[in-house]
Amino acid sequence: MPKELKKATPQRTSPVAAPQRPQSPPNVQTTWSSADDETLMAARARNMNWQPIALTYFPTKTANACRKRHERLMEKRRAEDWDSVKLETLAKEYVECRREMWDVLASRVGERWQIVEQKCMEKGLKNLQAASRASQKRDARQIVIPNQDHEQDHNDPDSGIGCSDHETATDDGRPHQAFLPLPTHLPSQIILPLQSDIRNDREVMQQRESVLMLQAPVSRPGPSIQSMLSPSLPTSS
Repeated sequence: MPKELKKATPQRTSPVAAPQRPQSPPNVQTTWSSADDETLMAARARNMNWQPIALTYFPTKTANACRKRHERLMEKRRAEDWDSVKLETLAKEYVECRREMWDVLASRVGERWQIVEQKCMEKGLKNLQAASRASQKRDARQIVIPNQDHEQDHNDPDSGIGCSDHETATDDGRPHQAFLPLPTHLPSQIILPLQSDIRNDREVMQQRESVLMLQAPVSRPGPSIQSMLSPSLPTSS
């Protein structure tokens, strides 16, 4: 009897589990309710330290956050804890030194102290601080940085600052010679054409000196000083 062939069943692979994402820590609560403030003040009144307070009553907050919250609550309580006697004392002292206080600020802005007091009371501290920051930013933008491209050279003839003899010396140690202008009334035949590409200053000066020598008239020798002091005697005929 022939053997029965068993059909090969495909092997099933178990699905690979996807890697789990690490769970993010729970969101730290940053807001404080009125109940939290009462609990914090009561725990601090029992002389508990900040770390035990955070672990016992506020597990989602740090010890530093508890300390800062307690400081703000104490400042707010001290500001609100003013009775009528304390307010009267403040008002009395303010009226006595009122003008002395506002005179300092009024002298700096050039206004009467009553007007300065009225404006400060009207605007409030927060508005004055915001206006002060805006003024500082505007002043910082208006600072003009000098541009070096437009700075005038000291050697520029229009700068008004001259150069010393040492600065105007040539490479061989000789100072630069000033060029004399050619006379305009000379005939055109004796005016030597000077080219702009001449580089030797000596040749230019020699050419101009020769022109000036041609212009100067020839002087005749006059009587000597000795002949004028001792006149000659008339000769006998």
